[in-house]
Amino acid sequence: MFICRDVGCDLSYCQHLVGKPRSSTQSITDCTQQFNNFRDCIVREKKIFRNLVSDEQRKDPMAIPNYLEKHFKEREKLKKEMKMMGGMTDELKEKIEEMEAVNTANRKMVDTASLKQ
Repeated sequence: MFICRDVGCDLSYCQHLVGKPRSSTQSITDCTQQFNNFRDCIVREKKIFRNLVSDEQRKDPMAIPNYLEKHFKEREKLKKEMKMMGGMTDELKEKIEEMEAVNTANRKMVDTASLKQ
């Protein structure tokens, strides 16, 4: 469950909004999608754990903490690599859109209907 905490937080927030919406426009009646995402994450992580750790290793009380430590080290490594490559994908998408806006700002629009005739 610790690995899926982001998805679990999303589910928890949805459940909170069902009980106490911030405003009348934030009325949420169903958290099925968030629940399914959380469940899928848990099932996926259990499968990964079972495939990576043998039956003998699972008997070791440190098997789960060791697995979690390895998982979070790999995640941190990926975050560092992403930062070195320019940040998160949302930031990259914003930069691309900004560059496209700058590149198209000084261009004249041509009426293509007149060219077809």
